[in-house]
Amino acid sequence: MDDWDWLAVRIWRWLVNPQRLLPGGSRLVEIADDDLADFSDHVAGVLGGWAAAAEERGGRHAIWRAAAHGGLPCRHWWGTSTWPSLVDDFVNVLDEPSHRHGGPGGQRRRRLQPEPAQVADRSVLRRTLLREPWLLEPAAAQWLVAAGIGYLQPDIPPLPTSADTNTSARGVF
Repeated sequence: MDDWDWLAVRIWRWLVNPQRLLPGGSRLVEIADDDLADFSDHVAGVLGGWAAAAEERGGRHAIWRAAAHGGLPCRHWWGTSTWPSLVDDFVNVLDEPSHRHGGPGGQRRRRLQPEPAQVADRSVLRRTLLREPWLLEPAAAQWLVAAGIGYLQPDIPPLPTSADTNTSARGVF
């Protein structure tokens, strides 16, 4: 357990280092400002839970849990492999008022404020979201969150209408 605690502390120190350089070129202290202490407390709580999971259920469980949490529910985060397709889908949906993401009859979309300039120019929006989303003006970022960028669900293909008799259950696993 000493190794897991050591690792959790090392990760915590790296994550909350005020001088840590972030992907956009800013330092953590520049972004976090007065919220750095709250961020540090949050990171400590999460990593404490991770270390406790390692102690209670073993290191393999803790690693798998962290990987699953980072890879599954966080698909809408910048920097993940699914971010580019989410951006493309979202930007396309903005021009489809009848899309289900806009709510029944487009009511969710109609409740939004008018689009800020950075959102209205779709090519600039797509490029900014893909390369440097931290450069969005606050009004544009808030509008995108209100429009549900993090909640866009991909289209799910329909289930087949008939069973394929050439497939055996043995080949599935």
